[in-house]
Amino acid sequence: MSVSDSPTFLNNISSQYHFKDAVARSHALVLLFGVNTDQAPFVVHECESLVFVHKPHNMHTAPLSAESAGTLLEWVVERFPEIRSVTGIKSVEPGLLHRLDHGTAGIVVFARTPAAFDRVKAAGENGAFLKEYRAICERSHEPVPGTRGEIPIDGREGSSGEKSDALHLGEDGLAPPPFTVSSRFRAYGPGGRRVAPVGLDAPIRRGTTRTVYRTDIIDIERVPPTVSHGNTAKPRETFVFRCKLARGFRHQVRVHLAALGFPIVGDQLYGAAVGETSPLRLYAVAVTLPDPTTGTTIRIECETDRTETR
Repeated sequence: MSVSDSPTFLNNISSQYHFKDAVARSHALVLLFGVNTDQAPFVVHECESLVFVHKPHNMHTAPLSAESAGTLLEWVVERFPEIRSVTGIKSVEPGLLHRLDHGTAGIVVFARTPAAFDRVKAAGENGAFLKEYRAICERSHEPVPGTRGEIPIDGREGSSGEKSDALHLGEDGLAPPPFTVSSRFRAYGPGGRRVAPVGLDAPIRRGTTRTVYRTDIIDIERVPPTVSHGNTAKPRETFVFRCKLARGFRHQVRVHLAALGFPIVGDQLYGAAVGETSPLRLYAVAVTLPDPTTGTTIRIECETDRTETR
């Protein structure tokens, strides 16, 4: 299917971003678009059952309480009032199918009907609602505070449950992906503002999730040293990680990358350079899920400004 073959689909594309391509691949409808991640929210695509919205950095996805304002959910409901009637996971989250952290930019999906919400939620429980992230990271040797046990890295040749320091840097570069980082989580620190990874070898204590959460590392790109972000002046080398997950926990990608020794640039909670003033360089760049009406696989993918890696 070419771009000209799908006028209805293309008519739903917002003019606020740079359109790249829309194609049918292996029975999947795929939308690619480029975006400046600093702009306001905008609708990427809508169909009769779902709305895909791009969230900018430093905006809450949903209210923390009934009195909260200025959230992405509020912005969406103003434009799609039918979402108010879709019961969400929490009472203050109608139609919301997943969250992004306050500092993360990227794609968020909302259900427009109760049936769509239930079907996508069930798809997520079956591993069919996938989210992909792009993270710009630095090398660090500091452990994640509160870590218990060893955080296994699986899936690499010769590896089975290796601990997190097994990912070595050297003249030959990073250990090649794909591989998977797995852990349980627990709230950590004052007010539980952070989470800490709990290795699969550690006892499950009160406050520790019983679910094991997995982050698939599907690609790593080394970016040569250049002028750094923020107010620091020393050039530094960064690494662009592409991650995928089916089931997510609060701060999961941030914590798992920090546990590997690669905290995300701008992440003050989990090991960013002291004095860093950059926004959190974490982007929700793709979602893949079944259309709750037709069953066709939908993939929405964005390409962030490549200068963001510098």
